[in-house]
Amino acid sequence: DDLRRMITACRGHGVRVYADAVVNHMTGGGNDANPYHRNPGAGCATWGNKTSSLPGGHSPFYTQDFVYTVGEHTGQQPLQEFPAVPYGPLDFHCERALNSWTDPLDLNAGWLTGLTDLNTERDNVQERIADYMTDLIGIGFSGFRVDAAKHMKPDDLVAIFSKLRRNLGGALPSDFFTWLEVILGGESDLLMCNADSGYNYGASFVAKLAAVGFSSQEINQIKTWNSGYPKEPEKGVDDCDIGKTGTQRQVIQNDDADQQNPGSSSRDMGADGCVLIKGCDEATHRSFEEKLF
Repeated sequence: DDLRRMITACRGHGVRVYADAVVNHMTGGGNDANPYHRNPGAGCATWGNKTSSLPGGHSPFYTQDFVYTVGEHTGQQPLQEFPAVPYGPLDFHCERALNSWTDPLDLNAGWLTGLTDLNTERDNVQERIADYMTDLIGIGFSGFRVDAAKHMKPDDLVAIFSKLRRNLGGALPSDFFTWLEVILGGESDLLMCNADSGYNYGASFVAKLAAVGFSSQEINQIKTWNSGYPKEPEKGVDDCDIGKTGTQRQVIQNDDADQQNPGSSSRDMGADGCVLIKGCDEATHRSFEEKLF
């Protein structure tokens, strides 16, 4: 109720509110009861059964984090189960290290910082995410920042937004806006420049949205067109060609870990900006925000 009242008050003052939608993963840990993940050729991290003096004697499941325990209330081993959603053991990718930022399989199925990675290829997972977004729109949110979007296949995002659009009666609200967190860097060729890469959030993503019936206006509501940074501004537009693409909307995630250490990545702002939490004074920081846009 407090959230609804806050959103209503914001809208009354002409301020739209967007939700940070974390739909790529759930929490870390939990025993993996999915029998298909025991295939040594699947590339999954596998753990042996654990022995314990606790009731049951040993765990019949692969256990992340080398954990063996039983639930305080159930006396059973905790699994990858989230009944309030609901998600179960079949709704997750097996544990896989995220060792490459240019391998589509690693990007999509790898466990980001050890968090259980949702299998967004599954129809029931897509439906649940779309229902969650529908609920948020229903209480007044205008859209979403989709966290870790580049760790979800572009095809899966197209399917999720299609289901959301269906839930909303076949059209997106006029004030709808979504920013997909597809932060670029060394993987920009895969993600933006090469439309034929098979894992592209640029021209290929636009074409796939159009193919399932999204209008140009709706595509503009879903796709943030330029998320390039001062060191490589051309990398943020479709086909990485500013001259071809023309002027597009821009979003830059400025205050985050990648800008906290100069020279750490292609997203370092260099002399073009500063990160407030690293000692930059407020006036200089705000001046940079204005300069960006």
